[in-house]
Amino acid sequence: EAFEDAVGAIVHDQEAAGMDIISDGRVYGGDSPYGQILYHYTERMTGYKQSGPPIGLPIYSTLFAPSCVGEVRREAPFHLANLRATRKATKKPVKISYVGIQVLAAATSTTRRRASSPWPSPRPSTRTSRSSRTTAATSSRSTSLSGP
Repeated sequence: EAFEDAVGAIVHDQEAAGMDIISDGRVYGGDSPYGQILYHYTERMTGYKQSGPPIGLPIYSTLFAPSCVGEVRREAPFHLANLRATRKATKKPVKISYVGIQVLAAATSTTRRRASSPWPSPRPSTRTSRSSRTTAATSSRSTSLSGP
C-alpha cells in the first residue's frame, strides 16, 4: 500500500505540472536511490551473486558490484508492480523507467570462467562488413543473371 501511495503521489505531481506522459518515478524500494536502481535488476535475475567489490563508477562508489557468476536469465518481472501502480493512478500514457544495460554491465563484477564451468564460452564473431556482404550479393546476382 505504501508503494502504491508513493507512486500515486509522484503521478499526482506530474499531472499537476501538466505532463502528457507520466513516469513511475523509479520507486523501487531499497536503502539508497542508486542501490534501488542496480540491485532491483540483479535480484530478479539468475546468474548473479549479490556481493562483490565496490562499483567502479563514481556515483556508485559506496555500493558493491553484484558478481555475474553464471548464465543470466530473468527470474521475476522487473517492473510489473510499477506499471500496475502507475496505471492505477492515472488515465494518461505511462513510461516506466529502467537502468540502461551499459550501466548494469559497468556496475557488474565478472569472475573468470573456470575450465569446468557449465556455461558456454562466448562464440567468436562471425559478422562480416556491410561492403563485403553487398559485394557478395552483387556477384551472385551477376552470376545468376548471366546463365549457365
